[in-house]
Amino acid sequence: MKCSILISTYNRATHLRETLASLGRVQVPQGIQAEAVIIDNRSTDETPEVIHNAHSPVMPIRYLYEPRPGKSHALNRALAATQSDILLFTDDDLRFPTDWIERMCLPIRQGGFHGVVGGVKTAPHLIRPEIDAFCYELLADTGNFDPKNPTQMVGANMAIAREVFSRIPAFDPELGPAGHGSGEEGILTLQFLCAGFRLATALNVTVEHHFEKFRLQRKSFVALADKVGRSTAYVLYHWDHYGMTKAPARLMRERLCYLQWRLHNAGESRREFGIHPTEMNFLVEIAKYRQWKIESSRPRNYEKHGLVKINGIKS
Repeated sequence: MKCSILISTYNRATHLRETLASLGRVQVPQGIQAEAVIIDNRSTDETPEVIHNAHSPVMPIRYLYEPRPGKSHALNRALAATQSDILLFTDDDLRFPTDWIERMCLPIRQGGFHGVVGGVKTAPHLIRPEIDAFCYELLADTGNFDPKNPTQMVGANMAIAREVFSRIPAFDPELGPAGHGSGEEGILTLQFLCAGFRLATALNVTVEHHFEKFRLQRKSFVALADKVGRSTAYVLYHWDHYGMTKAPARLMRERLCYLQWRLHNAGESRREFGIHPTEMNFLVEIAKYRQWKIESSRPRNYEKHGLVKINGIKS
């Protein structure tokens, strides 16, 4: 059985170097042929040199280049360039347990499951006592995921059987980085479950997330809320065929409620790190209603709960 580890990266050579060093210490179990496929999404830093100089004693490391901006384009490039039985997705700022491949692939190898949700924990040096736990969840931490009812895959640590992509052929380039900013694995999870595929959890197989410290700043969460809201509107309109009425009025009401909340919580806008969950919810809803006007003027990109994008395809 063959396994391809897919990592999309853009201008993060320093992070990628440490990630590949960690990957080089991962063991490949008997019965699996593994490879690491690193997709350079038009980097202008030392990323190509880092990839070409990387070494693993147990697996080859392949370099792919994708000039179209966006993680979804990069992953689609890798899907077309690999033929492995299992695709193991992760990011360029992680550290791995040595038995990562074996344990993430096991539910698929044993049969009965087509996808696996792995665990993600925030690196200890990034934990700040003044930041609510939900903020770390926004940054992919799976500490509060329900192991008995998996409903969401996380791009930092997920395994998917190749056969899934015979029915769901691609990640949507309008979601994720360089698109609406987030949601590329979210809609894939919805399609995965809608198609009847079975999702296992391996939340005790945790990768350690070493993201940049600036992502903990309040202004970064404000920007994230805008991405989440826009991505939510896209999925609701194009994939769910949700029929929203009076979106402009809802947007105005949400903005007024948010302003009122800020008047009573003035200190929240001055905090440097983290964000209050109520403020995050307001900002997501405002971005969703604002984006709805844009999306609802377009033809829908999917049949209702469709597995293949039929309109708005970006080449």
